[in-house]
Amino acid sequence: MDNRAFDHVLIIMFENQYRGYVLQNPYMANLAQQGIELTNSFGVMHPSQTNYISSIAGELCDVSDDDAPSPLLKQQTIVDLIEASPRQLRWKAYMDSYIADNNPWQPENFTPTDHYPYVIKHNPFSSFENIVTNKQRWQQIDNEAGFWRDLLNDNLPEYAWFTPNMWNDGHYLAGTTDDTCNGERAPVLVDQQASWLKSFFAGLNFPGPHSKLPPNTLVVVTYDEADFEAFFDKGKKYTYDGPNQVYTVLLGDNIRPGKEHQGYNHYSLLKTIEKNFNLGSLNKNDRDANYFQFLWGKSFAWQPPRESGLSKVKQFDACSFNKQLLFVALEHNNQLTYRLMCGDMCGEETNLARVQALPLADNVGQAFALAANDQQALLVYGDTDGLLKVLSYDLATDWRSVATPAPEADNKQTQIRQLDLVALPDNAGFLLVYQTRAGSLFGSRFSGAPENAWQAPEKLCHIINTPIALGSVPVPVTVNSNISAPFKLARLGASILLVYSLPHSNHLSCLSYNTAEFNKVKVKTSAYSGPYDDYTVNAWSASSFTLNVFGETPPAASQLITPEQEPEPTEQGLVANGQFALQTLDGVIHLLHNAGDNPQLLSSTFSIGGTLTPGLPVSYQPDAPGKENTSDGYGTLFEAGWSQVEPVRHIIRDQDSPIAMANFNDQLWLFYQGQGQESINICRGGYHHKAEQADT
Repeated sequence: MDNRAFDHVLIIMFENQYRGYVLQNPYMANLAQQGIELTNSFGVMHPSQTNYISSIAGELCDVSDDDAPSPLLKQQTIVDLIEASPRQLRWKAYMDSYIADNNPWQPENFTPTDHYPYVIKHNPFSSFENIVTNKQRWQQIDNEAGFWRDLLNDNLPEYAWFTPNMWNDGHYLAGTTDDTCNGERAPVLVDQQASWLKSFFAGLNFPGPHSKLPPNTLVVVTYDEADFEAFFDKGKKYTYDGPNQVYTVLLGDNIRPGKEHQGYNHYSLLKTIEKNFNLGSLNKNDRDANYFQFLWGKSFAWQPPRESGLSKVKQFDACSFNKQLLFVALEHNNQLTYRLMCGDMCGEETNLARVQALPLADNVGQAFALAANDQQALLVYGDTDGLLKVLSYDLATDWRSVATPAPEADNKQTQIRQLDLVALPDNAGFLLVYQTRAGSLFGSRFSGAPENAWQAPEKLCHIINTPIALGSVPVPVTVNSNISAPFKLARLGASILLVYSLPHSNHLSCLSYNTAEFNKVKVKTSAYSGPYDDYTVNAWSASSFTLNVFGETPPAASQLITPEQEPEPTEQGLVANGQFALQTLDGVIHLLHNAGDNPQLLSSTFSIGGTLTPGLPVSYQPDAPGKENTSDGYGTLFEAGWSQVEPVRHIIRDQDSPIAMANFNDQLWLFYQGQGQESINICRGGYHHKAEQADT
């Protein structure tokens, strides 16, 4: 990306407040109206230091507490990307109340230290070896006086980070080391934050036309994490007990005020900066994160649907492979056919109507799924006897049969009712989930070419959590007894989500599966957590998570009295009736579904990347029996929300009719059968400039 949306970025990070509490402050609410407020913005984890670390490293670096990492972290950060850039970019981190002479840098055995109210846990740059041991880099750590000096000398760097001190960032009551504030933690400390920010911005004449900041500076006002307790309950296992939703506002001379409702977190901000300055990525959670495309005037929109020329079939699926769209259909004679399309459906290269019989696929049942990576496309189906069959497609060998997953111990459960398939990141293979006719749910991982081998199937049995507002008491039931057809898989960065319907209610829930070692965390014992909170890799979560949209209405300030009386944010669970579709584009999972008897197709999105997979069931009941066998759920899907549900214009369908999506040519391609129609329609969606959307 060559065109910059901003020439400088200034990040200001405050402490420990839920978005709704911050918006109770008149100054912070007014500031949100002067910029772009991210209404669905989230922290990454708890406690504070984890969010600071992830904001510059794109991962947690196995940090799970507020203690200074020892030894220093060896991972790369945004600093490495900036200094490697050929554009001669500069960076600096300004730490309020930091005094370099209190702990002068030295070439050997230099250890950053606190000197209150400056603390190193809020200075993420002090945790990385290649910054701390490098004198030139360490000298880029400055204080508030250095900020004003650089500003007056027209020397503000392209990347600037500012951490207010422990009083100005609202961590502690001014002049103390106490955050209880007589039991009214949120309003008192938010007022304190707002007072400092108002004074800081007044010195900058910001926001406004006479700002002293360099032209085209993006100012990001955000929080590390959300905290719901009116005061810390030091004796409890769980200090943070709700969604990690934070106040985030973007301000600047080129910002048009408004609201953005897509989900974002600290990885999204990091990705936005990388995109803007053409830095590449750290190849961690930043690589596949979504970013602030609206700063470039782009937003996601669905185009009007068009006829595909395809006749109605029993079932279909689609994926992108080798710059072609691969469409597989189950015809009414129970034969599988496939079609390949390259280019655009409106261009001369369109050949989606050219149908070919799929070889080797005999006696096909109703269930099949299709997925592809850079090396091969994989088709898994159940035959008329309910047995699994697998076909692989590549350019060298065309279609061919490959190994099938080994049978489970109970041969009566090998007959397939439904299944889905997803490609793993970095061509690492595929993940298959299938349900037998006996009701059991199994998962198996396929290594892909050249081995083409399956791992032994794993039976999925998990704990179902009730919604946050009901206390999240874990109920021990197996997933297979809670699955209502259908279910779908989708990948978001390093995470795989298995989304399914709960019985009778059709409320959607999901499991998570982490594929990345850098999202595996061994949790240290601290005031917040312990080994029971470890996060896993290459395994399914030990809890399922309801798909929730967290309400925007903040609780009244008068209600913030005690933890027992303190209201949690409202939540709305997502509901899907009949078949639904999931697909990912630019770091955003799109869920298309119907609700109730309404034929109008609905859409919701999820884009909180880098979520963690707990090894034990999640519970927020600190006094519940067996609490040592539960996880606090920090950084998991339990603390992240989906976007508000919106209708997809012009699309009406029967909820039980086939529906599928593919990511092709940087767009989502939706295939569906319209209500009462005998043909298949196509609807494309993607990120476009508003002028382009008006032309379609």
